[in-house]
Amino acid sequence: MSSTSRKKDTPNFWTQSEGLQPDGLLSQQAIKGNFSLQNVLSTNHISVTLSDENASIPANDPMVSCLINYQVARSLFENFMTKLNPYVSQLDPELHSFTYVRYKSPFLFTTVLAAASKAFNSALYTTLHAHAEDLFSQCLRKGEKSTELVQAILILTYWKEPNDARAWMSLGLAIRMGSDLNWHALTAHGTNSTESGQREARNVERTWLVLFVYDRR
Repeated sequence: MSSTSRKKDTPNFWTQSEGLQPDGLLSQQAIKGNFSLQNVLSTNHISVTLSDENASIPANDPMVSCLINYQVARSLFENFMTKLNPYVSQLDPELHSFTYVRYKSPFLFTTVLAAASKAFNSALYTTLHAHAEDLFSQCLRKGEKSTELVQAILILTYWKEPNDARAWMSLGLAIRMGSDLNWHALTAHGTNSTESGQREARNVERTWLVLFVYDRR
């Protein structure tokens, strides 16, 4: 067999072996520019990109946007729920799990992380707070209205910057959203037969009552 024939019959190793191409030898973290000894050498390092099972997570999620990793986000979320949330009685620890909030609203999720980072990881605060403000603007432009949006506004207002003079304007907007969602005509939460349904109903009731308290300050 001639050398020319052997070249035709021999598969191109680098083009057909996708997993062993030069870029395939590095973890996705290293390829994206996150160079560290762990990222370059590890083939099992957790990727920040979404897997198929997490495809429903919004693209503006702070973890998807590579603003924070899972471990730090989880720690900040738990710190908020155990140490900060009792001051505002805003979220239900039994309902608002890390996964629930993350899937439900990237704005609320980011706002919770930003508030927690202000107290527990100040190096991340500026980035997370800026992202929360961007999401706030996006929600307003789209005319969105939801319980999570109101809760995010309240948390953003409670832990606002000292020079932020929008508190009453933001509160008024949140109250208007609640009215548009007919919160002033809520039915008793006892009509829900399941515990999750009751907690969802109480979540709305609690948010409406918190708005009332804020408005009376």
